[in-house]
Amino acid sequence: MSFVIVAYNSRETIAECIDSVLGQTTAPLEVIVVDNASVDGTLEFVKSEFPGTICISNEHNLGYGAANNIGAGTAHGELVAFVNPDVALEPSWSAEILNALRDDRRCAAAEGKLLLADKPGFINCGGSSINVLGFGCMTHYNEPAEAASEGKLVGYASGAAFAIRRNVFLRLGGFDGSYFLYHEDVDLGLRVHGAGWKIRYEPKAVAHHHYKSVLSASKVRFLERNRWKTLAKNMPQRYLVVCGPLLVVSELGLIYNLATLGLFHSKARATLDFLCGLSDTMRARKSVRNLTAERRSLMELLTDEFPQILPPKSRSTHLGRRLVRAYYTAFFRGGAKN
Repeated sequence: MSFVIVAYNSRETIAECIDSVLGQTTAPLEVIVVDNASVDGTLEFVKSEFPGTICISNEHNLGYGAANNIGAGTAHGELVAFVNPDVALEPSWSAEILNALRDDRRCAAAEGKLLLADKPGFINCGGSSINVLGFGCMTHYNEPAEAASEGKLVGYASGAAFAIRRNVFLRLGGFDGSYFLYHEDVDLGLRVHGAGWKIRYEPKAVAHHHYKSVLSASKVRFLERNRWKTLAKNMPQRYLVVCGPLLVVSELGLIYNLATLGLFHSKARATLDFLCGLSDTMRARKSVRNLTAERRSLMELLTDEFPQILPPKSRSTHLGRRLVRAYYTAFFRGGAKN
């Protein structure tokens, strides 16, 4: 298994990350660090402290997806593991991921259980899901580490730490580099499923993530632009027919919620970005169709989970959660999947 770590001003955490990769019970074939023009000495530090790593320096910050694509193109392993520099893997992580992929040859990718590094004993993500609005959701967030103890199929693999068959990754075109940050993993997950493959959650593969839940202006802009891009690029027309009313109502609620947080401008910029790039997205949609075995089946991946990015105790979030669950029960459990 080849490991790819994309760094950007990551000197504070990357040593722990690389140490955990090198400490795997199943030794890595190679460790590739792709640096996105860090200015804090990250790459120099890695070269000095971990001379066995393969280091690639980008002149500019290319974002998460494009930089990982460079690493995957350099890798030689049949499997490529993408690990964020703020993640530390437990020693058996790669062995458990290998077992999960070995047991099911139609499984293209696998993620493990992510725990909160800054809140020991609690879950960051116990299996990634895509909800009916296209949000990537962390299931079992903030629950005790003992929860989410059963393996299962999931909608996508969290970009924080997962492995994928390299030939599948390359055949699908890798990550969409135009996303820059956020939601590339959701987009990749939909394309993996659309091509007839599966993705598995393996709870025995444990990692610790220095997760930051803060909503910044730039994060909202990328998340919202890329969520809509992912829906337009991957979902069948039938999705818009079924979920159109929910999308309209939820947009109004989301705009209100973000406005109360002082982030309306970011939401507006995200919408403008999406509309300006719509022609490119439609061209990408045609390319995705050529690799898709069954687009309708993508709707079966959707869940009634609610994203954790909004204030959990606000009235609008509470109403939004109830609306999503009611809509899902009415149109998905009862009819949309049949």
